[in-house]
Amino acid sequence: MLRIPHFPSRWRTVWRGLAAALLAASALAAEVDGTRQLLLRGEYEKVIATATESLPAHVDDLEWPLLLAAAQTELGRYAEARATLTAALEKFPYSARVRLAAAAATRAAGAAPEAKKQLEPLDPQRGGFGFGTAAEQVARGRAALLFGTDPKTVLERMYDPARKAQPDLRDSYLASGDLALEKSDFALAAKTFTAAVKKFPEDPDAWFGLARAYAPSDSDAMRQALEKVLALNPRHAGAGLLLAEEEIDAENYASAEKVLAEVLQTNPHRPEAHALRAVLANLRADAKGEAAALAAARKFWPANPAVPHLIGRKLAQKYRFAESAAFQREALKYDPVFLPAKAQLANDLLRLGKDDEGWKLAAEVQQADPYDVVAFNLTTLREALA
Repeated sequence: MLRIPHFPSRWRTVWRGLAAALLAASALAAEVDGTRQLLLRGEYEKVIATATESLPAHVDDLEWPLLLAAAQTELGRYAEARATLTAALEKFPYSARVRLAAAAATRAAGAAPEAKKQLEPLDPQRGGFGFGTAAEQVARGRAALLFGTDPKTVLERMYDPARKAQPDLRDSYLASGDLALEKSDFALAAKTFTAAVKKFPEDPDAWFGLARAYAPSDSDAMRQALEKVLALNPRHAGAGLLLAEEEIDAENYASAEKVLAEVLQTNPHRPEAHALRAVLANLRADAKGEAAALAAARKFWPANPAVPHLIGRKLAQKYRFAESAAFQREALKYDPVFLPAKAQLANDLLRLGKDDEGWKLAAEVQQADPYDVVAFNLTTLREALA
């Protein structure tokens, strides 16, 4: 007969303690995952309520401040998100995830110099701390790109190993797809996000990445992906902004205004939404409306280069290259190494017949970022013309 060994009472106490700890850890993981699902579905107020209640009891778990700050950011509570993550950074100074999120929140709140200091420990040239978990490794990869690390190196040494180590880590898919989008490699981005939506079919961010990948080439596929995003999260700001851009391109200006109003209902301070409103006002020759929209876009971060860059890019698509060039120069005044503005300015100048400066800027972009497809194509075109 099989006999169950008899443990002394002290060992039974230890085993009971271990079992209780495992059950508590499992319950906490389930609570964190459930709250993350609320975040993905756009239930930001519920996330804030849950995280605010759970945070004091779980001060050693970095997931709670990350979730809380993410929800605060989505609602435009930038100062609150900054405070949440600044406190978390004191508790978790060696977490790349917390440090990267804290820098983003600090920058969104208008303190770009402080955000730069928060990022400095993640500079690969400084060595810094180890990779830690797969999620931490992906965060370090995102930070490395901000410091100009070779994208191929980040992909091969950070993102791909993180995915192999933890195949169910959504961050590795999203980061790889975002990298392809940043380099205008839309075919690679589509491939990456297609794999992501197959693995995470209920993840609106994966579908949004796929929509962005299709945007330049397949409007129908893009809109189908956006419909999936908004079905999963009706308050997804990125999807709303992309849809508004599409409506502007199609000259459906009333529809664009309606979409932007919905985005601003969730986050009344979303700078991209106000920037697109400035575009609409410009197209209506409404100088007063454009000024008001610009002021709203710059409320928290007056020197945000993404605001004038976005406005100029949309105006360039309406063949207003001189106005676009002026906005790109403004963006570069705020950040001289903001490559999207420099690349757009190069295109604008070439359209305006200012070839010498245009080709010079295109070469600078290509030299600074050899992986950018648009800059590479421009350089190739110049060589062909020569």
